[in-house]
Amino acid sequence: MNESIGFILPSTTLPTISDADMAHIRPPYVHFKRQSEEYILYVIRSGELYLTEGNTEYTLKENDVLLLDPSHVHFGRKSSKCQFYYVHFHWSNALATCSFDKPSGEVSNACVFPKFYHLTSHEQIARILPLLKQLVESFRSRNDYAKTIASSILVQLLFEISWDFSKGVALSDALVPFKVQATLNDLKGYLEQNYESEITGDMLSDLYHYHFDYLNREYKKWTGETIFSCLKRIRMERAKQLLSTGYYSVEEVARKTGYKDTSYFSKVFSAATGVTPGRWV
Repeated sequence: MNESIGFILPSTTLPTISDADMAHIRPPYVHFKRQSEEYILYVIRSGELYLTEGNTEYTLKENDVLLLDPSHVHFGRKSSKCQFYYVHFHWSNALATCSFDKPSGEVSNACVFPKFYHLTSHEQIARILPLLKQLVESFRSRNDYAKTIASSILVQLLFEISWDFSKGVALSDALVPFKVQATLNDLKGYLEQNYESEITGDMLSDLYHYHFDYLNREYKKWTGETIFSCLKRIRMERAKQLLSTGYYSVEEVARKTGYKDTSYFSKVFSAATGVTPGRWV
């Protein structure tokens, strides 16, 4: 994924939406090849979407956000089952592209929308998804001024994500190289989505093309915890949720939270909570 590109958002005009809706696709459908004359925003709700823009391949998963640029050709690489929101829009003051490799004063003081972003927190999702639903409903409405309202909601949506992105990098702005910040955000989302699977340092190194020790050091600067401390916290929170339902055995919860060894899971859980999994209520 191209983690070093963003768009500077105009602040004096409204975009014009040409289409907006929720899409449901399934095999054998594959997105056709085209160069759009407008920006296209995707927000994935479930499944996976395989898109290529220019020379960059994207595998979009739940809560991923991608903004396609009208200056590039894009197409689907293969079929998949996926549900997603999309918004096609023009903006008279075209979104200026910027690179995070060499941040300038102009970029650092602007509202920057990341080309790719992953919504990581429940708080983010609770704010963004209702806006998308309102945008689509307004755009599809026949009421007077509905299209203008939809455009206003789109601006709010883009700026909300821009502010989230800015908050995520503000803490590490002087500590973490700018190009790495988007990677760390994506890595955090990866841990939250894949905690059930075995995750190793070598695997993350191959996935993100950085040496694991470097990723881990920069991740701790950014979040205050190491990668595997974060992964353990995510797993323990999920384990507590599963145990609280009363539907699963300790062995099943261990397996569902990425632990093949039930005894080791119990040891980790006890150290984290002060009680054994069997006594958790």
